[in-house]
Amino acid sequence: MTIPSNALLRNKNLIGSYAGTVEDIEEPYRLMLDGSIAPVYEEIGFNDIPDGLERLAKGQVTGRLVARFGG
Repeated sequence: MTIPSNALLRNKNLIGSYAGTVEDIEEPYRLMLDGSIAPVYEEIGFNDIPDGLERLAKGQVTGRLVARFGG
């Protein structure tokens, strides 16, 4: 079933931001720098992108796949 987006917005106000506040952005970086958190990612080469997309579709990827330039 398709619901038009304007039907959902009747009598509603949407309030948000594109990227949050400066503090919202600084906090995760501070936590990464002090070792409290670490992003989960796997580097793959550009030639491996099709296989990576297939793995994503099958739910076989934990975290993010990051394609590296060169090599």
